[in-house]
Amino acid sequence: PIGLSVLLLHTLTVLAFATALPRRTAEGKYIQSELEAEDVLERPLKVFTYFDRRYTRIGKTWRDCLPKAIPRPLASMSVEATEIAKNTFLSSSSDRTPTENFATLLLNEWATKLTVTDTLHADPDAFLLQDPAKGTTVSYPEADVVAAVDCVHDGQNCSWYRSQGYLDRHNGKDPLEAQGFMLSTGFMYMRSQPATTHLMKSALGVANKGESEQVAINEALLDFRCTWTTEDGFTAPRGQEATSLLQTGVLHGLCSPHLGSHDSPDLQLRVVALPYSVVPRGDGFGSVGPQSLAYHPGGTVEDKEKLLGQVRGLCKR
Repeated sequence: PIGLSVLLLHTLTVLAFATALPRRTAEGKYIQSELEAEDVLERPLKVFTYFDRRYTRIGKTWRDCLPKAIPRPLASMSVEATEIAKNTFLSSSSDRTPTENFATLLLNEWATKLTVTDTLHADPDAFLLQDPAKGTTVSYPEADVVAAVDCVHDGQNCSWYRSQGYLDRHNGKDPLEAQGFMLSTGFMYMRSQPATTHLMKSALGVANKGESEQVAINEALLDFRCTWTTEDGFTAPRGQEATSLLQTGVLHGLCSPHLGSHDSPDLQLRVVALPYSVVPRGDGFGSVGPQSLAYHPGGTVEDKEKLLGQVRGLCKR
């Protein structure tokens, strides 16, 4: 595949850290002792974002929020914010959908990172407000994927993903709407292991058909036949009921790809869908509170730029 490096202008921010991260006890308290926390991030974690020139102001604010989100060194963590040399995003009314080229290149780059390290991808407009490891690999050490969620119904710009190709692949139906949510690549952690590599390979096949990286990963995940449950272990609701639950509640998915007559246990995925209260989108889909790891406002680039003053205020709290 074509390497994303051919489009990269320069890496604007690279932070590499080498001391220990506090460990959360069963009571939910964070241990500050480095001796007790040595094992928390023994697996390296790469936090990364890419943005093009239209997102320059937004990307700068993303970088400015880093001292708030990560005020001290973290064990085995690195953070990258990279500006892309040319505009690889569609000019559309929604101003949000990346081109086929960008989605394919991003997924290739992400898949490459996954071969060597755990990763957390953040959109440049998903402004980090707290240590992202705290709500992902630390809170859910057994999870292979931990992600924010996005809406999937009519109204409020929630049906943007329904391309003709998407509907054709699902016989005119919308399985994501029936599920009640999709995972957001705007804030998504993936563990480096064979199942996530397989997921990425499947997603690349969808992206090559012209879909965004978010649609590609979610369509690939549909083929993994996930069983979703609530925090209490009950079968998760679907449709609008799932949307309502995800305002503040977490969903857990156990997923495995269809490999013919026999499934491989090694390729099972454990997925965590974070609520809107953890990564709020605004407009009825969560508001920023003490539990929020990031703020990911919706709308156009212009809409997001109007919020940058508010975002900088959040990052200074």
